[in-house]
Amino acid sequence: MLKVEEYITKRKKENKIDEFDFKKHSENMASIIKYVTDYFNNYLSLEDYDYERVKTQQTVDKFKDDIQKKYPETHDYIILYYFDNKIRLDKYVAKAYEDIKDSELFYKEEDYNNVAEYVIEKKLNVQMNEMLFHKLSVMAREYKQIENECPSISEMKELDNALVDWVKAVFRKYHVDLLNYSGEIAYHYYKTYVVTEYDRDTDTFYHINNYDYRYQENPFDIDDIYARNEHRDFIKDHKGELEMLIMYCWLNDYIKDLDYWPEYVQLSIDSNRVRLSKRKRVFIPVQISYINYPSEIVTAGKYIETINGVIEKDPGKNYVLRISYVKSNDEVWKDKKALESLIGNLQNSFKRYGAPDLVEFQSPYKAAGYSKENFFESYQAFEKGLLGFIKTKIAIINGNIKGSKGKEFLFSSIDDILKLYNTSKQLSLRLKLSVDFNDSNRKNILKEKMNETINALSSIRSFIVAIHLNKIDSWSNYRGIFDEDGKHAYMSVYDYQTVSTFMQGLATIVQDSKVRYLIPEKIDKEEKLEELIDTLYRAGFCFEKGGSIGEKQ
Repeated sequence: MLKVEEYITKRKKENKIDEFDFKKHSENMASIIKYVTDYFNNYLSLEDYDYERVKTQQTVDKFKDDIQKKYPETHDYIILYYFDNKIRLDKYVAKAYEDIKDSELFYKEEDYNNVAEYVIEKKLNVQMNEMLFHKLSVMAREYKQIENECPSISEMKELDNALVDWVKAVFRKYHVDLLNYSGEIAYHYYKTYVVTEYDRDTDTFYHINNYDYRYQENPFDIDDIYARNEHRDFIKDHKGELEMLIMYCWLNDYIKDLDYWPEYVQLSIDSNRVRLSKRKRVFIPVQISYINYPSEIVTAGKYIETINGVIEKDPGKNYVLRISYVKSNDEVWKDKKALESLIGNLQNSFKRYGAPDLVEFQSPYKAAGYSKENFFESYQAFEKGLLGFIKTKIAIINGNIKGSKGKEFLFSSIDDILKLYNTSKQLSLRLKLSVDFNDSNRKNILKEKMNETINALSSIRSFIVAIHLNKIDSWSNYRGIFDEDGKHAYMSVYDYQTVSTFMQGLATIVQDSKVRYLIPEKIDKEEKLEELIDTLYRAGFCFEKGGSIGEKQ
């Protein structure tokens, strides 16, 4: 049902009346008077009017309860405006939030005023009205309060605690969900750059990414986003953190690139894009023989070996010493005199050249009548002999391959390692673990059950002081192309390298800020070492400048 002015306008258009044609002044005036008479006598009947009011009231009754809950301050105005204009102002406000860029970050009065102005000028197309403007502004604030939910901690499990605390603090103080905002940015790039194709034969959806996001100075146009929102208290000086949130949503929620996240985090820290205080997965590289690391890597001391505890030449500072066995002869752990001789020689060598940062030895072999208890008795004597060199760490290297010719390592399997950890803890020993992940022809037994290895070693990561690595590229590819439901495949037009199962597992095992030694003892060429270092970078590892780990770790 039309209002009188709307009815007159309608009739004027039908009869093509031009009220500014003064030659037809009297004629036009008579027509307008007739329109008014027709409106009240013919068009507007009480029955029709009552029906229209009843119909409107029924519509209002349907949304009234919901409006009262969501808009406690403005629900009356919304209802009255609907009676007069058949327009739901609350829906116009919701649409304005969809249209206005960065509206997820709104929290100030001026933000809500901008929403009100947008609705009046772009949606209602009416003259500015003070009452309408005020009500819409309040409505915009109420809408923001009901739409934002507290960000889920479970959705941020891979984020640094400092980032999680930032997101939580911003929501608590400003009622702004930064994780949701970042997800919206990532979703925009997904809609823009990812093409989805369906293969009927395999019942698979292929999501093909066309956006090159790796190693970019301005990913997701973060410079523009930051410039638009730098005036907001919680955004100022947090450009890198906001970029990291967007990248997190992009990688985890939309393109499933699980490989890049650890590397991206480390790159962000190293380039000072974020103010995270702790680096994770940190190695001190040890010099093996005369094999040089890439030029940007500053090594610690040398890796040297001794059979009887005697060091022939000055090893220099910060060296790592390995007690080796000749022809599988581990008598130092099974013969008291041999152990005493080893201890005496080590004491003399340390007094002469200085103590190493780390002393490590291979697990002894199993033998009839020789148990783990016998080993710990011998080891306690060994540790007592090095009591004067308290800053030197001591570590046992697990046996990494299946025994041959009747030889089996005493500490080799995951169960063995866990027993080693528990006993060392019970006896309050200095003993730590050097994990031997060296692989030759796929014989390393720790890789047979990777999930078990990852879970177990992750639970005792504080026990691990060094990692031995050589060839790891043959260990299977980590990044499965299919999602959990088996119907979605994620691809990229860019040739991104993936990370192996082993390397992703290693990144999980040492996912803390503790510094550990990297000992590439089986690598004999610089090219292979450079390849290993590059792989570690891509898995999110970083390198401390050469020097002692120190007791602070």
